[in-house]
Amino acid sequence: MNNYLDQETYIHRLDVRTKLILFILILVPIFTFNDPLYLLGILALLLVAIIPSKLPLGEVMKTIKPLIFVFVIIIVLTCFTANTSKLLNEANKEVLFSIGSSLHATVGGVKTGLTFLLRMFTMVFVTVVFTMTTPVDDLLEFLNKIK
Repeated sequence: MNNYLDQETYIHRLDVRTKLILFILILVPIFTFNDPLYLLGILALLLVAIIPSKLPLGEVMKTIKPLIFVFVIIIVLTCFTANTSKLLNEANKEVLFSIGSSLHATVGGVKTGLTFLLRMFTMVFVTVVFTMTTPVDDLLEFLNKIK
């Protein structure tokens, strides 16, 4: 799927190598941090960097919108299935609510679910912005050069 938008923004003018390096530099901390607050900070920094480019965020969100159902399922399932015995902080083992006698939603489960959600959302967001600002021909030409 090619959803490239031909515009004159500072992101569009970046070289494909620079975009790939930035893409990797964004992905590394996404997988490094396990706290949803850090991931939310990374997402906020991305938004601060992208908003001045006047990239239509509505188009970006249109691509992400079909995944919202998957994101909700991830949070709900993780709330109940997170292994709280491995959590170091006792506050994360606190049960928020239970369904029956065996399904317990914990604080740590919610944090784990939010971490997964923010990680996936940020990866999809960065990928969509990359594809919207990089012509496929430029990317293919670069990949052909590096073999």
